[in-house]
Amino acid sequence: MNITFFRLWLREEWGRMWAVAMGMLFFNRVRCLVAVAGVAAAFFLGATQAGLVVGWCRINSAIILNANVDVWVMARQTASFDFGTAIPRQSMYRVRSIPEVRWAEAMLVAWNTWQRADGRRTNILLIGLDDSNVGGPWQMQRGVLEDVQQPDSVIVDELYADILGVRQLLDRAELTGRRAVVRGISEGVRTFTASPFVFTSIKTVIAADRRYRPDEITYVMARGTDGQTPEELKAIVSQALPELEVITSAEFANRTIAYWMLETGAGFSVVLTGILGLVVGTIICSQTLYTITAENLGNYATLSAIGFGRETLICVVAVQSLFFTIGGIILGTGLYSVCAWAMSRTQISIQMNPEVYISLVVIYFITGALAATIAIRAVLSVDPATVFSR
Repeated sequence: MNITFFRLWLREEWGRMWAVAMGMLFFNRVRCLVAVAGVAAAFFLGATQAGLVVGWCRINSAIILNANVDVWVMARQTASFDFGTAIPRQSMYRVRSIPEVRWAEAMLVAWNTWQRADGRRTNILLIGLDDSNVGGPWQMQRGVLEDVQQPDSVIVDELYADILGVRQLLDRAELTGRRAVVRGISEGVRTFTASPFVFTSIKTVIAADRRYRPDEITYVMARGTDGQTPEELKAIVSQALPELEVITSAEFANRTIAYWMLETGAGFSVVLTGILGLVVGTIICSQTLYTITAENLGNYATLSAIGFGRETLICVVAVQSLFFTIGGIILGTGLYSVCAWAMSRTQISIQMNPEVYISLVVIYFITGALAATIAIRAVLSVDPATVFSR
């Protein structure tokens, strides 16, 4: 009986608080919509900046992770994927000879110059693929990946086709005085730098860049036998090739991300912009929530004067803050989705993962709670007598 009475009382009290809170907000619909839009703009700003950082991180590690291998073998002190040092091709055969290795393939990465048909030159990063084409583009728009092994053949990405002067398949260009024939066009292979990735065969890279000998490569990519974890394979291959460095794909991706995002000015500016965007967004959010409460202090004084208790006033403020926070997050998420979709076909990538999104939502809920706490202090400090003095 007591439990039933408590439930009825709680339902009635909650209904009254909800009616008062929503009535106060929607009394001035324009102001209410502006407040929700302010919180939405703050969340959109924070989400966009966070999405930009996530997008750049995925760009820097895309080729490494999409290669779908367990370990990478490389020269020691390799800073990132883009700046590998030549190692003997014999290293690949040594890796293949290890019983725990199921498969191993080579890759040769080299900077080069792309000269368009109109004479304009652009710096590019040539990615030479071995016979299995592992490490190549993961999605083709036109052509087939296997054609990259034809003599002087290359694959470019559609996002950089205009920069490279490519209009269609079989277009021609030059790589340091050697011809290049476009056999395929990929999708979604972005680069953090202004130098596009161009895929070709290892033989074509060596022919176009005389700095490398025919028996040199940059990386060995390997997969272990069934039941072999990347960490276990790393330890085994490291013992067999002590003069080289062996790291897992996850470690190599993180190293490349750390190099471009933290050790270069361009990457650090992206991280700094993301942090500033989040800070500014949270400030806008808290300021909006507090302002809407401050504008209703007279109404809260009236409620206090007619008998509303402190607990009820606190709940009213909390309900209003929750309404603005949830409404702003939903609207801001919609704006972010539209922006991410619009940027999906550009060189700038705005992406999101569940962990970052949940973190953003938690941050803005905490911001709303802090703003509500400040607003509650202001509400409770209002003297109900001010209602009668007007």
